[in-house]
Amino acid sequence: ETHDVVYSTPLIVGPRAFIAGADRYLHVVELASGEETARLLTGAKLYGSPSLVNDRSPFGNAEGELHELDPETPVVTAFAQLPEGITCQVRYGGERSLYFVTACDDEVFAPHRPS
Repeated sequence: ETHDVVYSTPLIVGPRAFIAGADRYLHVVELASGEETARLLTGAKLYGSPSLVNDRSPFGNAEGELHELDPETPVVTAFAQLPEGITCQVRYGGERSLYFVTACDDEVFAPHRPS
């Protein structure tokens, strides 16, 4: 159960589902038991679905915070602040190591993926 609307699609990685909620939390649910095992407060509403890039899961919030999560632990491993709120799923640019992020003002940002 979340305490607000869920606009995103859950990301399934191994035995867990990662659900971004407008309640400002990224919810981590174990698939086998259905139990929520973590609830990560992000500070602002989450609208875009988390994605999977190699071994990390990037997602953004309405305050322009780009988080990168290790889905194994689950712990945030990197953070970047963008000037506008993030409203869509974060995509990865591959060989140039860039994330592509659409912001709420219709701009697209391309910060480097942390190494």
